Amino acid sequence: MSLRRRLTLLCGVFLGLAVAASSVGAVLIVRARDARNERVALEQAVGVANELKTSLVTQAASIREYFLDGNTDAYDGYTAARLAATDITGRLQGLVPGDLDDAVEPVTHAALAWRTTAINPLIALAEQGDLQRVVADYATGEAVALFEAVTTSMRKLESEIASAERAADNRADATRLNAFQFGVGAALAAAIGLLLIRAAATVWLTHPIRDLATSMRNAKPQDGPAEPGGAPELRDLARSANLFRDRMREALDEASRAQSTLGQHSALLLSLRSRVQVPRVRMPPGWDLAATLVPAAGIAAGDCYDLACEQDVITLIVVEAAEQGVVAASAGLRAKELLRVATSLHTDVGESLRWVSEQMGDEAALPGVTAFVARIDCATGDLSYASAGHAAALICDGIEYRELGESGPLVGTRDAKWDTKVVTLAPGQLLVCYTDGLLTGSTAQHARFGSDQLGRVIRDGYGDSCPVMVDQILTEAGAVPHAPTSDDVVVAVVARAMPM
Repeated sequence: MSLRRRLTLLCGVFLGLAVAASSVGAVLIVRARDARNERVALEQAVGVANELKTSLVTQAASIREYFLDGNTDAYDGYTAARLAATDITGRLQGLVPGDLDDAVEPVTHAALAWRTTAINPLIALAEQGDLQRVVADYATGEAVALFEAVTTSMRKLESEIASAERAADNRADATRLNAFQFGVGAALAAAIGLLLIRAAATVWLTHPIRDLATSMRNAKPQDGPAEPGGAPELRDLARSANLFRDRMREALDEASRAQSTLGQHSALLLSLRSRVQVPRVRMPPGWDLAATLVPAAGIAAGDCYDLACEQDVITLIVVEAAEQGVVAASAGLRAKELLRVATSLHTDVGESLRWVSEQMGDEAALPGVTAFVARIDCATGDLSYASAGHAAALICDGIEYRELGESGPLVGTRDAKWDTKVVTLAPGQLLVCYTDGLLTGSTAQHARFGSDQLGRVIRDGYGDSCPVMVDQILTEAGAVPHAPTSDDVVVAVVARAMPM
């Protein structure tokens, strides 16, 4: 029998048992719910029966006071209690099960007989003013005996309701016990079924595959193909594994020949490319920010950026290495990491550039490292920046833009200083910073993408979110992520929203 048929049969049996267990479980759940509802109804019926008893006693006491004292208020109390008894009786009949209807009806009939046979005639005599006869007939007539019948039937009703409540409790307890026992049994059956499936899978699948893996792992070049037993599917797997082994031998031979041509810097390239990207940071209300890097195809990115927002102060760092390759990528990344440290040590961004240049020295001069560093106070909009030979950043408001020029030479210049300039990023304005690779691309019409085209894209996209604007700038410049580019491109946009 094939492996598929074996597993299908085993799973079918397990599924059938699961369906049967689910059906029985559903029945038990329904029974438990019905038992709980019956118990709740009988608990309510006990309270309603007490109300009915109180109403009947109130009727007897009120009518007696009316007959003996002639108190009309007592007659009104009798009438109100009689009407309430009718409503209470209806509620009681809705709560008790059908087999207790015979216990409720005697109370109703006895109360009706008491009123019609004994009470109503006396009420008629009282209305005629014959109070002495009313008192005499009430003392010697049927009123007392008939009310004794009412109280007797009421006690019987209370006793039967109490018995029914105890029986309902017993049924509820038994149903819960049955449900628990069935749950435990179903869990044990499921565990046993899973153990059986596991044992069958071990015998039919795991052991043959393990034997095949062992034979493939211990195989030597001169060994023949592996031939395991088991189901037909496993024999097909063995043949496929043999073919794969042959192909892997060929691939290993080819890799061995290619290994000698690879340099030690391949791991560094991958590490550099993975570290130049930074995650999106959380911005304070009214501010938005987005940045991205599109590295040149096939090389480590020499451009990089970093974003941070702490205590409502945004720090933006954009670094560019004019050269390409491992040396430039290493210098650009080192400059970025040093600037992260410097901006945490110095509030003056110009001083941060001076400190980084001292640390790097000639390391930054060889690949021509430029940098733009900005700190923005989100509370006031004050933007402090310093540019070390970097491409001019832009401040735009949707109509016009102005450039933020250089404030010093390239990073690594000896004995140099960088001025810190301060402008205000007003509500509705945005800051756009980029690297030179953006302006070396071509538009969809094969025209060079320059600063004028950049300004047009910003004006056309004014009001969009920063991520959407960054994507539109890259698209218009032909620097689409995952597409070949001739130079690294970094674009960063910071926007301050208009007040609502």
